[in-house]
Amino acid sequence: MSMLKYFFEKTEEDNSVLFKELNIYEHKDIMKKQGKNPVIYISFKDLKDKNFNKCYEKIKDILSEQYDKFNYVLEKLSEVDKIYYKDILLKKASQAQYEAGIKNLSKFLYNLV
Repeated sequence: MSMLKYFFEKTEEDNSVLFKELNIYEHKDIMKKQGKNPVIYISFKDLKDKNFNKCYEKIKDILSEQYDKFNYVLEKLSEVDKIYYKDILLKKASQAQYEAGIKNLSKFLYNLV
């Protein structure tokens, strides 16, 4: 999964060097897509707890971190969407808002591209 992240993610550093020894590097048409998109990368591997409430809080933290990573989106949102975005960012959102959190962050990022 991290390889996909490094391929597609738009970053300040050039990740194309990671692919120089791989067959994909020879395909210039595919390599044009490298490093061009925002990537929502979430891992739940450290989310290990028998207590549901603790897990839920950790998920809220994970979503908040992702929203913080893309906080430049805020300036392009409507006032209503800004409130929603900040609720997730500040961990004040409702359960329903968290359930739609990844979908909505994807929508916000898509609308910027």
